[in-house]
Amino acid sequence: MSTPEAHKRLLDAWQKAWEEAGWSTRILTLEDAMAYPQYDQVRDSIDQGIFRQYDTLCFLRWFAMVSNGGGWMSDYDVFPLAANIPPDILGKTGLEGQIIKHGGLSSSEWSNNGGIPLPNDGKFTAYDNGGMTPSLLSGSQKDWDRVAKGLIEMEQLHLDGFYSDMLALDDYIDVNPGDIVKEYSVAWSLARVMVGVGQIDCQKVWGEKNKFWAVHFSHWNVKDGVNKSVLEGGLRADDRPDIAAGFLKEFEQQCANGTRCEDGITIKCY
Repeated sequence: MSTPEAHKRLLDAWQKAWEEAGWSTRILTLEDAMAYPQYDQVRDSIDQGIFRQYDTLCFLRWFAMVSNGGGWMSDYDVFPLAANIPPDILGKTGLEGQIIKHGGLSSSEWSNNGGIPLPNDGKFTAYDNGGMTPSLLSGSQKDWDRVAKGLIEMEQLHLDGFYSDMLALDDYIDVNPGDIVKEYSVAWSLARVMVGVGQIDCQKVWGEKNKFWAVHFSHWNVKDGVNKSVLEGGLRADDRPDIAAGFLKEFEQQCANGTRCEDGITIKCY
């Protein structure tokens, strides 16, 4: 985003979307990273490289998550498709017509628990493009700490040129296969799930076993969407709050009724 005002607009839209989907949000700051017990050592390791401030902060956010006890982390340009979130992530399973118990409440009284307990028993999980992009992540504090330290180990091998936490995560997965659960829950390309301006291909969003339940409105995604005529011409990265709000509204109108929540079964998502 090009201005502080544009940043705030996107951040406010992100916060509103996740809280309406049931999460309690917290915006991480540099102070959260500085609360990490070995912050000075981590910062010294990063400062040995020739990283931009943006990439430095991207590394530090991993340690901010450790300081906050782990859990979920989302980039502020990743928005949830509330009606398409898998029931197990919301702590809820079952088919329409059955009483679904959660904490002693029936489905009519039940409310989203914000992804607690964590998926995969807290094992570190990357949801965007099989872990290639660290835009939506979850894990226990212990797992966040392990992976964050692993990224710094990768960073130490790449001090002489451009490097990022995204590249470090990819290298970490190569070195530690099976250490991270890789999922494909985030639609990273609007052109792959839309057929025109305002027109969503619901089958591609639903995918297999609720394949996409979030969308990453990255700089690249906006540019690609404009170039491939699924977004209006002239839209820019600063327009992402409106692009995201528009997509979420279109998804609700076009796809949310009768969302396929389990493979091969069409049921209602509460």
